[in-house]
Order: sequence, then C-alpha cells, then structure tokens
Amino acid sequence: MAFPSNEKLLEILKPVADRLGVVAERVETRPAGAKSTVVLVVDSDNDLGLDELEPVSQAASEALDEAEEGGVVSLGAGYTLEVTTPGVDEPLTKPRHWRRNRGRLVAFDADPFAPEGADAEAQQAEAKGKKKGGKKKPGAKGYRWRIGALDEAGEKVALVRGTKAGVEARALRLLGAPRAVVQIEFSAPPKGELAATERSFADTVNDSEE
Repeated sequence: MAFPSNEKLLEILKPVADRLGVVAERVETRPAGAKSTVVLVVDSDNDLGLDELEPVSQAASEALDEAEEGGVVSLGAGYTLEVTTPGVDEPLTKPRHWRRNRGRLVAFDADPFAPEGADAEAQQAEAKGKKKGGKKKPGAKGYRWRIGALDEAGEKVALVRGTKAGVEARALRLLGAPRAVVQIEFSAPPKGELAATERSFADTVNDSEE
C-alpha cells in the first residue's frame, strides 16, 4: 500500500483538530529517507503557542497510529509528525487569518480601495511591482494598513493607518480584496494606530466609509 495522500491524511486529522478547537488548514508530506515527515498546519482565530499545539500533536499522532493499525493507511517504515501554524509570509485568505493578526501591519499587492472598475491592466502591473500612471508600487506606504476588527458577519475588516491629520480608518470587503501579507515590524507600532485597531468594527469605521 502506497503512502497516503495529503488529502487522505487530512481526512483522518481534521476531526482531531475540530475536537480540540483548531482548524486543520492542510497536510504536507516530505520524504526523509526511509521515513516521511507529516506536517499538519493548524490555525485558529487566536495565536497558537506550544501549550495549544502539544495536545493537537499527541492526538494527531494517536489518530494516525490507529488508522494504520486498522488498515486504513500504511505509513511505511514510519513517520515524523510536525504540527505547526501558517507562516507569517502566507497570504491572508480567510476571516480567521485577519482576526488572528489584528493589530499587525499588512501589505497589499494592489490598492485595496481602488475605484470599482479600475483598469485591470494597471492593477496587474502594480501587482508585479511596476509603476503605472504615477501610482505607488505594491508594499509602498500607500498599500500598507494596520488590521482592525472584523464585522459580525466576517465579511469586512477595519483597516487603519497614520496620516498627517491623524489616523485614517476604512472598511474593506474581504471578498475580492487584493492579496495581502502580514509585515514584520522592527520598531514599535504607532500608539494611535494600535489604539484604533482595539476598537470595535462599528466604532472604527462609519457608515459612509463602508
């Protein structure tokens, strides 16, 4: 019996993650000599530390062993299990990704508030880091915002950034938003921006900005 596919392993491990209150994002397998490394990537609305990952790892290992003993899968000469969380360089694609990174700086590949119907070619050029029509490159200050609260439906996120006039806040609809990645900061974030991200969605943005 061949080593199980990532999809089959995820099918076995997803109920384990659900039971422990985390989300099984995906499973990756990496050959490592006679054995293989099975990587389970889990996520949550909140940061996951070692205390939260340890019981997931133990339960996942038991589930895989039971599946092999029951003839459901064959793990060959053995395996090494790693349980981890999504990397900081992975794009934010789900509401929980935004919730977990509340207060952090995020960079968009294109202007998240470009007018509807903006020239697609211009947007594509921006995503490749080119200048077109005098617009800023992706990742420039114009495309960087700090993540605030999500609305109750998880469809919009409040974004804030500092300006000369104070703190600007806008609401972004997640569906169709440009690719966004969290940025590593080497200095303390501005207090005004952080304070704005701690407010509720409704308090951060007003109806005219939605």
